[in-house]
Amino acid sequence: MKKILVLSLFLFFASQIELVAGNIPPLDRWSLAETWTLGNRPLDFARSLDRKYIFVLGETGEVIVYSTQGDALGVIPVGPQALALAIEPRGQMLYVISKNKTYTALRVSISGGTLNWSIQNRWQTEAVPVDFVYAHDKNMVFVLEEDSVVRVYAPEGKRIGSIPVTPGTIALDFVPRQKKLYLVNQNNTYTALDLLF
Repeated sequence: MKKILVLSLFLFFASQIELVAGNIPPLDRWSLAETWTLGNRPLDFARSLDRKYIFVLGETGEVIVYSTQGDALGVIPVGPQALALAIEPRGQMLYVISKNKTYTALRVSISGGTLNWSIQNRWQTEAVPVDFVYAHDKNMVFVLEEDSVVRVYAPEGKRIGSIPVTPGTIALDFVPRQKKLYLVNQNNTYTALDLLF
């Protein structure tokens, strides 16, 4: 009985090692759901969780808001220095970071086919931003800045913390329920940090 259990455990763990080693079969069952042409070359995009809107930041410094059928609903000029965007889950707020160390929060509404927007808040980051995540549940903005620090800001721009990261870190994500910050760097390293707050 013990030999069978040991052999079963060995086979199970051997199969897990094979998956980790990269021998995962390709996902070969999919179908094209939709495709359409964008107005300009995209730098970043976000889709509202209610599946109504798609926000696309283009290289011209404009965010074009599309319906999920590909109809352009309007344009929000954010400037040629803009490099990344995020949205509130229903698309009612748009957040943009720019190479000129600017974070901008814009209120967005679409009614009767008309896009309306207004700047709600604008503040400066301490260093040039690389990537960011707005954690709605925690009311915090995590900004990866090019001096290898993730600075945590309150929505009005007050710095409330910082986390040094490995040089070459290029992207981050945050999962509020798990209180985990995920990072990827150019040295082929993925890191997950447990945040204690």
